[in-house]
Amino acid sequence: MFRLKRCLILSVVIIITLSLAGCNFKPSVSEQTDFPININGVEIAAQPLRIAVLSPSLAEIVEDLGYGAVLCGRTDECDRGLVAELPSAGSSIAPNAGIVARWIPDLVITSSEPAEEFSAALHNSGIPLLIIPPVENYSELGGLYRTVGQVLAGKIAGETAGNALMNELGRRLDIHRMQTASQSEKPVILYAADAFGHVATGDTIAHMIIESAGGVNAAANDTQWAMTTENLESAQIILCPAHLVEQIKTKFADAPAVISGKVYGVDYRDFERQGMCISDAAEYVMSILYPPESPADTEPTEEYSQST
Repeated sequence: MFRLKRCLILSVVIIITLSLAGCNFKPSVSEQTDFPININGVEIAAQPLRIAVLSPSLAEIVEDLGYGAVLCGRTDECDRGLVAELPSAGSSIAPNAGIVARWIPDLVITSSEPAEEFSAALHNSGIPLLIIPPVENYSELGGLYRTVGQVLAGKIAGETAGNALMNELGRRLDIHRMQTASQSEKPVILYAADAFGHVATGDTIAHMIIESAGGVNAAANDTQWAMTTENLESAQIILCPAHLVEQIKTKFADAPAVISGKVYGVDYRDFERQGMCISDAAEYVMSILYPPESPADTEPTEEYSQST
């Protein structure tokens, strides 16, 4: 009888203890819900399963993060990777809202404010529109990757994915730097984004591409893509979008790099978009600065054209 009473008392104590523990229980970080989440003023209630992307840079970041399968449509400028096989709603400047609505996306993402008519049409269709602007310099890339990651996977998992992507990009760029570390003289490079005097200054991602490739940026001490006469005079090599090579050679005919035949066309997409293609750009620039017979043994790819 005593043993029975003791068992009953022990059972009651265990039940009370578990009840109290349940009242004070708080989920661990890994058990906290990733959704809903608010990104740039847009509430995302659950993980999006269908996303329409209107920005080529964002499209490539989504794929780099491993979530390309959730993309259901694009614009014409999203022209690389698996996303290029998806249906298009026209140009990023003026996408067709009716076509986008027919894809029945959970979310539409873009990098800039679309036309008011487009935004209104999506709103009337009950489709949320999220604007994720590009960043200005390399130090801000991690934040961009985390933001896109959180859109795709939620607060915690998305932040982890974004950090992992940034770490991988940094690792690849470090490898490029190590490949050219033994070079005693590094070429001075100027990246001309157009023929109107906009060049990659020290506050741009293109600056990081040049330095990671083992070059010295002629405009490293300048800001906001502003070119100076000194930039042109000091540059031993000029890089520019492949379709602008002849224009650059004509526009800056007196520049030492032009006179010596050191104007090279590159794939502008790798210099303007903000995914892992940044590493690809650095690798190709390195192949120009240090041909295969030098320690930086990297072959140029067919995507780029060269003018000498």
